[in-house]
Amino acid sequence: MECSLEKRGDNTLAAVFISKDRICVLDMNREVSICNLDGTNIKKVTINKKGVNRIEMIYPAPMGKIIVQAEDTVFLYDLTARKALYEISLAEGTVVK
Repeated sequence: MECSLEKRGDNTLAAVFISKDRICVLDMNREVSICNLDGTNIKKVTINKKGVNRIEMIYPAPMGKIIVQAEDTVFLYDLTARKALYEISLAEGTVVK
């Protein structure tokens, strides 16, 4: 088996596995996309949540879900149901690492 890596640009902030053959990508425009492992886009995901204007970062979660950091909240987002399941509000000045 041969594996090759091709650099396609510097427009990705984060990428997390959401299944065994798909990844969720946060790009420089703060848009979330679901991609195949070869980097081809399957679909863009619009995260509609009241009070969220800018997504800062995404983190891995159980299959089909991601943890989203946006401004002063962190929430578990279900990509299949397209809704936030649980939310935590952060105090001002809190840093998520």
